[in-house]
Amino acid sequence: MIGDKIINKNWRFIKKDVKDAYLPEFNDRAWAEIELPHTWNALDVQDGGGKRNIFFKKSDPGYYRGVGWYRTSICIPSNIDQYRAFIRFEAAGSVADVYFNGNKLGQHLGAFSAFCFEITPYLNTNTENILAVKVDNSWRVDLPPLSGDFPIMGGLYRPVHLIIKAKTCITPLDYASPGVYIKQEQVSKLKANIELRAKISNMEQNVKEITLNFTISDAKGEQIKQSTKSLKIGFNNIIDVVQHITIENPHLWNGRDDPYLYTVKFELIKNNEVIDYIDQPLGLRYYHVDAERGFYLNGKPYAIRGVNRHQDRLNKGWALSYEDQDEDLQIIMEMGANAIRLAHYQHSDYFYQICDKKGILVWAELCIVDRVNFSKAFFENSRTMLIELIRQNYNHPSIFTWSLANELGLFQFRNPVTIIKRLNHIAHNEDSKRPTAIAGIFAAFFRKKLHRITDLLGWNYYPGWYYNSAKNMGPRLVKLNKVGNNRGCCVSEYGAGASIFQHQQNLTEKEKIKPYGKFHPEEKQNIVHEENYKQIVALPFVWGSFIWNMFDFAVSFRDEGDTPGRNDKGIVSYDRKLKKDVYYFYKANWTKQAMIYITSRRHKERNDPFTEIKIYSNCAEIELLLNENSLGKAPKEDFCIFRFPKIELKKGLNKVEVIGKLNDQVVSDSINWYLK
Repeated sequence: MIGDKIINKNWRFIKKDVKDAYLPEFNDRAWAEIELPHTWNALDVQDGGGKRNIFFKKSDPGYYRGVGWYRTSICIPSNIDQYRAFIRFEAAGSVADVYFNGNKLGQHLGAFSAFCFEITPYLNTNTENILAVKVDNSWRVDLPPLSGDFPIMGGLYRPVHLIIKAKTCITPLDYASPGVYIKQEQVSKLKANIELRAKISNMEQNVKEITLNFTISDAKGEQIKQSTKSLKIGFNNIIDVVQHITIENPHLWNGRDDPYLYTVKFELIKNNEVIDYIDQPLGLRYYHVDAERGFYLNGKPYAIRGVNRHQDRLNKGWALSYEDQDEDLQIIMEMGANAIRLAHYQHSDYFYQICDKKGILVWAELCIVDRVNFSKAFFENSRTMLIELIRQNYNHPSIFTWSLANELGLFQFRNPVTIIKRLNHIAHNEDSKRPTAIAGIFAAFFRKKLHRITDLLGWNYYPGWYYNSAKNMGPRLVKLNKVGNNRGCCVSEYGAGASIFQHQQNLTEKEKIKPYGKFHPEEKQNIVHEENYKQIVALPFVWGSFIWNMFDFAVSFRDEGDTPGRNDKGIVSYDRKLKKDVYYFYKANWTKQAMIYITSRRHKERNDPFTEIKIYSNCAEIELLLNENSLGKAPKEDFCIFRFPKIELKKGLNKVEVIGKLNDQVVSDSINWYLK
């Protein structure tokens, strides 16, 4: 009986507000039949036509922001009176009023975090049970994010769970967290001291003594540590049960090289029977940022080479499947990245899980973007969302920092220092072992106090695209590090837009491209990333960098490049089908397996017979063949770039082929260009 069942099928939906839709007897047969995950903005959000909310007031977003209703019928076992039942939503965008059999369970505010309600008092065992949810993604002045370069999609876009537990159980009601917490108090190569905490809830009269077992197993499933605590708990009470355990000579979670995971099992035992249990991953690691030498993982230098990710996809919006998320991470890992900034909000728990397993470091972020509202309601909602973010994801070893905000301090005169200080204090109270962070916008560098609050600091900076030359990255980072009090920093965003359908032959760094214009040649993105990255890695105090963005994504008010409603700074297309040139620049620099790639390959029709041929490869040297004739070999420049300048094409079809070798492995690439 005890278990967790996903209830994603057999839902009814309507995209408008409907009177009395919460009542069990309401007739919903005219509504659409849908399955979760579901968003009503899967298509309209990517069409463009919106207006940017510059003044952070309600405006025309270009997509539907309003109310939608969901209803489903749930089957409940006949002997449910011996148990407790809960409904857990992984997310709803962005305000959800939840009703069960006509009874209002409550309201949840916030588009990105999970929430949970107990339904035990309202269960019907002889008739159907109706779950009705009113979801509203309207803009609200008291609810972050107030704005941002991304949409806020409506709907039940992540799974919904029916959870059955014993009368005495590990509570799922502690901000919808697992109800158990693994605190890595002190970890080294020799010893790991950990604190295990479980929140136990009881709704059984006269419960006798029960025990809580703590078991740690290695990656093979073999038990290495076991401890038991007896406990007594009164009716309608919740207690914390804490145990401290030491693991000698621990096998450390060492990023992509060795993402080793133990498993911690929390088991409630009554009359020699397991009445509830929770399994959680345990990846033992320690890390810090040296102000002058960068990021260290488990005592060794570990330069963070990361990407940013939004959670939407072409024609699906936010309603992603587990397979979609697996594919996202596979594409990221194939490129060689070792970290992801999950911008600008809490992402799916499933994505954190697969990052744990694959050794990807995660920057987790609260959804305060661009500015704050100074009302009490805004702060309280932000506070709740921060606690939800931390408690729901506390046990994921992949998460190395809690980020409090993105790009504050530019769009309002009043400095949000006080709010960020308070949130910083809350984050440290919730998790004393992870550092806090903030992503600052370059243009707000004058807000020194704001950028000295958190433990870690990132800068969003786009030289070579929005302003200046790409070569300005390094000198500006030196100045920005001083703004942060010379404690080291990362580049939390950098990049440039690119259309795979737009090209310019022999483009140079000096030639300007209008970032908000209709022409975004792919070659410009290559140049900006090449130079930005060179500048970043040359500075030892820069402990990491995160490309903006891994994938193209929807922005309703953008009308630039080749597609309205699209931010095309992704290095992979919105549908994940095509990797842009610069993807292979990073793959050459970040992976060890032999690879070779000819850039500007999609610029098939050429007008100028003289052209530079640029190749990304991690081989030591490569040979170029044009129309099956060897044009010689070229040595590798810094950062895995090869160039053959002033190559002359013939009229008509030209076959370009390159061959390289690394560690006895031969690799090649070829393309066809046509000279008019």
